[in-house]
Amino acid sequence: MARRVLARAGCRLEEAASLEWPEVDLATRTVTFVDTKTRRPRAIEISPQCARELAHLKRHPKCAFVFWHVAGHKRGEPSRYHNLSPNIREAVLAAEREALEQERGVPPLPGP
Repeated sequence: MARRVLARAGCRLEEAASLEWPEVDLATRTVTFVDTKTRRPRAIEISPQCARELAHLKRHPKCAFVFWHVAGHKRGEPSRYHNLSPNIREAVLAAEREALEQERGVPPLPGP
């Protein structure tokens, strides 16, 4: 689900990795990226579907990050993603292709 959110929001990988819940306004369907490549905040409007998907993401009570994990982190505390790998980049590209195919009315391929 996260890869679809990334593709639909039109954000960079690092922007998504550093996105925190206070920067997401589901009521107005806006996301404000504070930690950007240009060092200037950037607000975007997200689609209703993207807002629904964000609303369904699991939140951690001790972590403000939208996309978080605990694997490999000290003391099992949640953390944001770091060192975004080529696998994540490929997932984002796949999501972008999927979104484009949906716009064109092409049925998605079955996946794992």
